[in-house]
Amino acid sequence: MARKPRDYSREYQRRQELARQRGFKSYGQQRHYLEFTGAQARDITYIGQDYIAETYSRWAYDFANYEYGDDKLLDAWIRRSEGRGVDAEEAYNTYKEAAKGGNLTRRQIARLSRNLYGEEWNEKWSTS
Repeated sequence: MARKPRDYSREYQRRQELARQRGFKSYGQQRHYLEFTGAQARDITYIGQDYIAETYSRWAYDFANYEYGDDKLLDAWIRRSEGRGVDAEEAYNTYKEAAKGGNLTRRQIARLSRNLYGEEWNEKWSTS
């Protein structure tokens, strides 16, 4: 007997419903929260939007533990941003938010530079 084809639309709709029952605006917000905190969805009964906002601010990227030299492109981004009047911690947070906690490529940094400063990232801002 042939299997019934999966109804992906219904599955996604169910995920949305469960996320809303847990206090999130959407399944996407729940996913980001779980990635950010390391929690498991099955452990969450209900979380309000206030708590979610507090958690994100409490778990902001930790500039205090960053050491220059760990990521040369990030170092260059911080130096460049400081040259634009942005403090190092804000530059660090901007970079980490754009990278979702990871690292950016040169192309992604160029896009971020265009969006924030309206100028291109060029070789004089490279890691050398």
